Amino acid sequence: MSLVKELIKRDKLNKLEYIFTILYYTDIQKSDFKIYNPKCANFENGYFELDGRRVKITEPISEVLQKVKGIKITPAMILYHFRIVAHYLHSKGFYENGKPFTFDDVKKTREKYFIKCPCCDSVVENIAENWVLVRYDFSVQKVLVCKNCKGVTKNEII
Repeated sequence: MSLVKELIKRDKLNKLEYIFTILYYTDIQKSDFKIYNPKCANFENGYFELDGRRVKITEPISEVLQKVKGIKITPAMILYHFRIVAHYLHSKGFYENGKPFTFDDVKKTREKYFIKCPCCDSVVENIAENWVLVRYDFSVQKVLVCKNCKGVTKNEII
């Protein structure tokens, strides 16, 4: 994941950053990507809208969405950018030569770096800003919970 982020930053690949962000921060099927097309973004109400469906524009997506505002992203574009990632990973010795970077690779990365909150069952990225330690009335132990729910019945945030 850090190599993909390095590539995006180094080459200012806004479309790749957007594609990777959508696939990494959402748990969508490949066929559902079309609703996340930047052309479907309604900035006024904060949703992607397509064929009567609405999906909230979340913070990590909103940040990169601004960089690709008004650009249409097609399935062919996704495959093209995945080839760029595969080439870069090959050059860094991370992937075997000829091995493609795929939608499933992003899903596996998501599975590795996201964990389920024990209180609200939200699946949240495992970075420090997303988690807090909480001590409950009935325990001296501290529990790691997501920052959004803060343990719901928390007593003291550490």
